[in-house]
Amino acid sequence: MMVKINRNLIVASCLLLLFLLGNTLIAAEEKGLTRGIIRGTIINETPAGGSVENQEVILYVQKENSEEESLISQSDSSGTFEFPDLSTEAAYTYYLYLNYQGGEYTSATVSFQENQTLLALDLVVYDATTSAEKVEIAIDHIIIEKAEKGALLISESMTFRNSGDRTYVGTRNQASGAYEVLRIPLPAGYQDIQYVEGLMECCVSQSEYGLTDSMDLKPGLKKVLLQYRLPYGGRSSLVHKSFQYRTAAFYILAPAPFELSGESLTLEGPLEIQGRQYVALGGEGIPASSEITFKISQLPFVWPRHTGLLVVISILAFVMIGISYSLLKKKEEKGAPVKITKTESLPQTEEYLKAKKKTLLSLIAHLDDQFEAKEIRQDAYKEMRQELKERLVKIMEKLVKKGGQK
Repeated sequence: MMVKINRNLIVASCLLLLFLLGNTLIAAEEKGLTRGIIRGTIINETPAGGSVENQEVILYVQKENSEEESLISQSDSSGTFEFPDLSTEAAYTYYLYLNYQGGEYTSATVSFQENQTLLALDLVVYDATTSAEKVEIAIDHIIIEKAEKGALLISESMTFRNSGDRTYVGTRNQASGAYEVLRIPLPAGYQDIQYVEGLMECCVSQSEYGLTDSMDLKPGLKKVLLQYRLPYGGRSSLVHKSFQYRTAAFYILAPAPFELSGESLTLEGPLEIQGRQYVALGGEGIPASSEITFKISQLPFVWPRHTGLLVVISILAFVMIGISYSLLKKKEEKGAPVKITKTESLPQTEEYLKAKKKTLLSLIAHLDDQFEAKEIRQDAYKEMRQELKERLVKIMEKLVKKGGQK
């Protein structure tokens, strides 16, 4: 059976289809639904660097700052990649990511402008290195903000510099498998660390010695700003500052009336910063793997946390001196009930002074034991021991006058 084809009907149907398709495209353009392309090139800026062919480039697609999807493109022999068929709506933004030889690279976040359908977005990369030879600190600033509740509030700003032409990716920790890139030593006992700039909490590990960052260090500068608290005891504090990398310049600033001192450091100032007086201590050309000790004086006095028991013992001891002396005098009244009465002051008799001398000697011995057990900081130990010795000397002088020293 033969079917007769109506050519006029076929032509009419094709014309109708083209008309409908044209109207759809026009409507899409009117609604801003045209599709766009992001095209770019991977550029290796390390001289005679590695190949950029067959690299996996990821495009992250966000809509109103929420991630929608991620797309993958493979670079060709010249490092060129392309992502077609992208929405050009204003609500959509895009950025690129590439892991090249262990270094991580991201592009700026971009979006299509009105009537724009092509975006050029390149990625600059470098060969990777595990050598820290080209890593240094251009400047390290420690600023003593204030002293409160037995702790110094410290801000520390470090500007790292990679002077080479390769991205420093650090070394792999054999135990955890994670890469360790920047090592940032901090003073012993630091607390309440805050990452203000340059570090991400997800990429930093803490220890009693300081911080380790797993983010790579690309050629150029990277600023790190931290804030932490450092407990102290007594009227002064010795701070031991370690340097992992060679440091071109190091400065400590402290507000008046605090005082600064330290070996191999130069005292500068006073300086006026935003209407406030500061003293400064500084040094230059500090080698890697070295340590500098500096002293902060004229701090508000506090008893260290570990000496709370010592203070209680001291108070109880002097109370017991008074009680013992009262009991000693009462024993002279045989048969009479012993009554301990509160007195405003005790007489400075020879028996009383001997008892006080014995108590002070016991306190000094107890303080020595605490220091040997590393329960008290050295600066606090020296200051409290000196104070107890001064009291002991005064007691001894009084005993000499009374002729009671043996």
